[in-house]
Amino acid sequence: DAFRDGAMPSAFDSARGGGALMDLGVYTLHAIIGVLGEPESVDYRPTLERGSDTSGVVTLGYEGAQGVGICAKDADGPSRTVVHGDEGWIQMDGAPNSGGPVTVHLRGREPEHLDPTVHPHRMVEEMREFTRMIDGCDVDARDRLLTHSRTVLSVLERARNGQRPA
Repeated sequence: DAFRDGAMPSAFDSARGGGALMDLGVYTLHAIIGVLGEPESVDYRPTLERGSDTSGVVTLGYEGAQGVGICAKDADGPSRTVVHGDEGWIQMDGAPNSGGPVTVHLRGREPEHLDPTVHPHRMVEEMREFTRMIDGCDVDARDRLLTHSRTVLSVLERARNGQRPA
């Protein structure tokens, strides 16, 4: 509402790391890169308003696959993650940073519904894993997560630097 009223809150200010890609797209990219790895190509098509990307579509190109993420601060609607393959598809209801119920649709089979929710607050399991890593001195897990985060940040920068007016 403040942005609509003419203000530039930090969540919209690209100079302060705001905008749809940096604020919301990071979660989508974490999910796509977690499944497909580092992309060969990155293309971000933002909707720009007063210098802020209020929404956008990021496409990650892979050999034989595409990853597409949509992030929007200027629209309201359901969040979901869908992975399509030649043998079926998987849908997760909810934002990629919070998870939610999952439905697996395999060719020729009845859909299978799963709910991976262990605790109502999404951060509890993340904190449990951090605690496990610290208590167990699991530097291999730490290094895998750091490498993944660095890859996501690199892809974010590639997408952000390639922005062009809509």
